[in-house]
Amino acid sequence: MPLIACPACGHQISIEAVACPQCGHPNRPAPPSPAPQTGPKCCLCPAPATTRCQGCNMFCCPRHVQSIYVQHNQGGANELRCPSCYESAMNWKIFGFVFAAIVAVIMLALITGIASR
Repeated sequence: MPLIACPACGHQISIEAVACPQCGHPNRPAPPSPAPQTGPKCCLCPAPATTRCQGCNMFCCPRHVQSIYVQHNQGGANELRCPSCYESAMNWKIFGFVFAAIVAVIMLALITGIASR
Protein backbone atom coordinates (compact mmCIF):
# COMPACT_ATOMS: atom_id res chain seq x y z
CA MET A 1 0.00 0.00 0.00
CA PRO A 2 1.57 3.35 -1.00
CA LEU A 3 2.55 5.83 1.68
CA ILE A 4 2.41 9.60 1.58
CA ALA A 5 3.71 12.28 3.91
CA CYS A 6 1.18 13.87 6.28
CA PRO A 7 0.82 17.53 5.29
CA ALA A 8 0.76 18.60 8.96
CA CYS A 9 3.57 16.58 10.61
CA GLY A 10 5.40 14.86 7.74
CA HIS A 11 4.86 11.37 9.23
CA GLN A 12 4.45 8.63 6.61
CA ILE A 13 0.79 7.49 6.39
CA SER A 14 -1.18 5.23 4.10
CA ILE A 15 -3.17 6.85 1.33
CA GLU A 16 -6.17 4.86 2.64
CA ALA A 17 -5.92 6.31 6.17
CA VAL A 18 -8.74 8.62 7.18
CA ALA A 19 -6.43 10.68 9.42
CA CYS A 20 -2.77 10.74 10.42
CA PRO A 21 -2.27 8.41 13.42
CA GLN A 22 0.49 10.71 14.72
CA CYS A 23 -1.21 14.13 14.71
CA GLY A 24 -4.85 13.42 13.68
CA HIS A 25 -4.75 15.63 10.59
CA PRO A 26 -7.48 14.44 8.16
CA ASN A 27 -6.11 12.63 5.14
CA ARG A 28 -9.21 12.90 3.01
CA PRO A 29 -11.13 16.02 2.15
CA ALA A 30 -14.38 16.36 4.04
CA PRO A 31 -17.27 15.05 2.02
CA PRO A 32 -19.30 17.84 0.52
CA SER A 33 -22.28 18.72 2.63
CA PRO A 34 -25.52 17.75 0.93
CA ALA A 35 -27.16 20.60 -0.87
CA PRO A 36 -30.37 21.79 0.70
CA GLN A 37 -33.42 20.31 -0.94
CA THR A 38 -34.60 22.83 -3.45
CA GLY A 39 -38.02 21.95 -4.71
CA PRO A 40 -40.76 24.05 -6.16
CA LYS A 41 -41.95 27.02 -4.15
CA CYS A 42 -45.54 28.15 -3.72
CA CYS A 43 -46.72 30.66 -6.30
CA LEU A 44 -47.92 33.01 -3.54
CA CYS A 45 -45.44 32.54 -0.67
CA PRO A 46 -41.92 31.15 -0.08
CA ALA A 47 -43.25 27.88 1.41
CA PRO A 48 -42.46 24.63 -0.37
CA ALA A 49 -45.16 23.61 -2.81
CA THR A 50 -46.85 20.27 -2.33
CA THR A 51 -49.39 20.30 -5.13
CA ARG A 52 -50.31 21.94 -8.42
CA CYS A 53 -53.41 23.93 -9.18
CA GLN A 54 -55.55 21.76 -11.43
CA GLY A 55 -56.67 24.82 -13.34
CA CYS A 56 -53.38 26.56 -14.26
CA ASN A 57 -50.71 24.03 -13.08
CA MET A 58 -49.04 26.59 -10.77
CA PHE A 59 -47.26 25.14 -7.74
CA CYS A 60 -49.07 25.88 -4.44
CA CYS A 61 -48.64 25.12 -0.76
CA PRO A 62 -51.54 23.61 1.23
CA ARG A 63 -52.43 27.02 2.64
CA HIS A 64 -53.19 28.46 -0.80
CA VAL A 65 -55.25 25.73 -2.48
CA GLN A 66 -58.97 25.24 -2.12
CA SER A 67 -61.14 22.36 -3.17
CA ILE A 68 -64.08 23.09 -5.46
CA TYR A 69 -66.47 20.83 -7.37
CA VAL A 70 -66.03 21.45 -11.09
CA GLN A 71 -68.42 20.17 -13.74
CA HIS A 72 -66.85 18.25 -16.66
CA ASN A 73 -68.27 16.70 -19.82
CA GLN A 74 -70.14 13.76 -18.30
CA GLY A 75 -69.84 14.51 -14.60
CA GLY A 76 -67.46 16.40 -12.44
CA ALA A 77 -64.92 16.17 -9.68
CA ASN A 78 -63.46 18.03 -6.75
CA GLU A 79 -60.31 19.84 -7.82
CA LEU A 80 -57.64 21.75 -5.94
CA ARG A 81 -57.39 25.31 -7.24
CA CYS A 82 -55.17 28.31 -6.51
CA PRO A 83 -57.03 31.46 -5.34
CA SER A 84 -57.39 32.98 -8.82
CA CYS A 85 -58.61 29.74 -10.43
CA TYR A 86 -60.92 29.11 -7.45
CA GLU A 87 -62.44 32.57 -7.92
CA SER A 88 -62.87 31.94 -11.64
CA ALA A 89 -64.58 28.60 -11.01
CA MET A 90 -66.91 30.22 -8.46
CA ASN A 91 -67.80 32.94 -10.99
CA TRP A 92 -68.68 30.29 -13.56
CA LYS A 93 -70.85 28.50 -10.99
CA ILE A 94 -72.70 31.73 -10.19
CA PHE A 95 -73.10 32.48 -13.91
CA GLY A 96 -74.54 28.98 -14.41
CA PHE A 97 -77.08 29.43 -11.60
CA VAL A 98 -78.14 32.85 -12.89
CA PHE A 99 -78.47 31.52 -16.43
CA ALA A 100 -80.57 28.55 -15.22
CA ALA A 101 -82.80 30.92 -13.21
CA ILE A 102 -83.37 33.16 -16.27
CA VAL A 103 -84.22 30.15 -18.42
CA ALA A 104 -86.63 28.88 -15.73
CA VAL A 105 -88.38 32.27 -15.54
CA ILE A 106 -88.74 32.43 -19.33
CA MET A 107 -90.08 28.88 -19.46
CA LEU A 108 -92.53 29.66 -16.66
CA ALA A 109 -93.67 32.80 -18.46
CA LEU A 110 -94.20 30.87 -21.70
CA ILE A 111 -96.10 28.10 -19.92
CA THR A 112 -98.38 30.52 -18.04
CA GLY A 113 -98.90 32.57 -21.24
CA ILE A 114 -99.97 29.47 -23.14
CA ALA A 115 -102.22 28.29 -20.32
CA SER A 116 -104.04 31.64 -20.08
CA ARG A 117 -105.06 31.66 -23.75
